[in-house]
Amino acid sequence: MGGFLKSIFGSPASRGPRDGFNWIVPELNIEMIWVNPGIFAMGSLPDEDGRSDGETLHNVKISRGFWIGKYQITQGQYEALTGVNPSQYKIAGIDAPVERVTWNEASEYCAKLTSIERDARRLPEGCAYALPTEARWEYACRAGSRGAFGGNGVLADMGWYYDNSEIKTEHTVGKKRPNDWGIYDMHGNVCEWCEDWMGPYPKEDVVDPTGPKTGHEKILRGGSHCSIPRYCRSAMRFADYPGGRQDDLGFRITLSPG
Repeated sequence: MGGFLKSIFGSPASRGPRDGFNWIVPELNIEMIWVNPGIFAMGSLPDEDGRSDGETLHNVKISRGFWIGKYQITQGQYEALTGVNPSQYKIAGIDAPVERVTWNEASEYCAKLTSIERDARRLPEGCAYALPTEARWEYACRAGSRGAFGGNGVLADMGWYYDNSEIKTEHTVGKKRPNDWGIYDMHGNVCEWCEDWMGPYPKEDVVDPTGPKTGHEKILRGGSHCSIPRYCRSAMRFADYPGGRQDDLGFRITLSPG
């Protein structure tokens, strides 16, 4: 913890988010991990156990670094900004992930946070909070790994899912092992909304993809407390209508430099 706090308070990041440094959103205490740009293979290998249709393997270049939430947005962080807590599992406490949040509500949360931080003059020109694109989500989830699960590759070490969750989201964030970039709960606990509409992957290499321009369903990633292992894989894709509300749907945020 000491080294992490030093990276925040002993660096330019203390004056606002700066490229290359982690960042904590004031008041809400949302910890953001800086992710360097890079190239990765998105999708799954043909022989990956549990592979689904639509996981076409293709190279993706993430051309600019960005920040992503170290944890899923919690019930306390959601209520502090919106004044409401839609979660079914309130008994889990304010540090459990917020759930029963629609894509529309998650996007509104990001927009409101952006407005507040701009008014406070903490965001550089062009910076905005948003849901992660599907490509950024998988890039951050894998953290340089290639197998079905990030980190050490052992799902039970990294996430709450069908076999160990008692089929409920009564687990505070950050209790499992993080991946190699220090990001928690990318597998299980709650499915995470992404920015993109659902659509087929390209077959060629791409740079900073954002998915189709229109669609009917928004991407969900990571699996949840009620998912079997194959649905928690790094490459697994789900989708639901933007107004979909379930007790296993939550989100984490990203921040893009201007």
